[in-house]
Amino acid sequence: MRELKENYIKIQNAIHEARKQSKDQKEVRLLAVSKKQSIEKVEALFELGQKEFAESYLQELKIKAKVFSGPSWVFIGRLQSNKIKQIVSLCSEIQSVSSFEHARRVASAARELKKEPYPVYLLVNLGGENSKDGVLLSDVEEFSKKLEKHFPELKIEGLMSIPPRVDFSLEEDRATKMYNELSKKAKVVGQGKLSLGMSEDLEQAILAGSDCVRIGTALFGIRK
Repeated sequence: MRELKENYIKIQNAIHEARKQSKDQKEVRLLAVSKKQSIEKVEALFELGQKEFAESYLQELKIKAKVFSGPSWVFIGRLQSNKIKQIVSLCSEIQSVSSFEHARRVASAARELKKEPYPVYLLVNLGGENSKDGVLLSDVEEFSKKLEKHFPELKIEGLMSIPPRVDFSLEEDRATKMYNELSKKAKVVGQGKLSLGMSEDLEQAILAGSDCVRIGTALFGIRK
């Protein structure tokens, strides 16, 4: 697993360098996206010091959590109503809440499982893409207030987004504006946190103010 260790160090260094260039130089949380990666790789990265792992599919999450209980699991995938209680039982946090009904089910499960207040991020469809779930940026503040009013069992941490793919070398101004608008909105939602940035845009996300980056390929290599 030498390559995994090298990748882990590279990502940590990249986060450190981006933080130094950012305005407030705040701490940035690293989520290791382990979907479709082997349990052996998860265990190896855990031994290197990574404690938080993100999964997108309940079935895979159940297998990994049963075999390996050490990490803190975070759910970042598309929610389905009939699977929410199981996800809440296995995960310390959900970063993909984008409907009132799903929020209601998360709150109900958190109350039943005595895991309240349960941390959630609201999923934002930053580009208004039909292929993606998420609340539009223009609607997210009102949506957040509605959830806070109805579901005290939830702790709204802030916003999460998977932005449209942008070539920063060709569209830097457009991309920077989009990221900064999301960051500005995140500051007035819940606890004011932002989960933004993956393997391709880690630096740009941190410079825009992201508190959390979700890294898969750059850590583990290409998924099988």
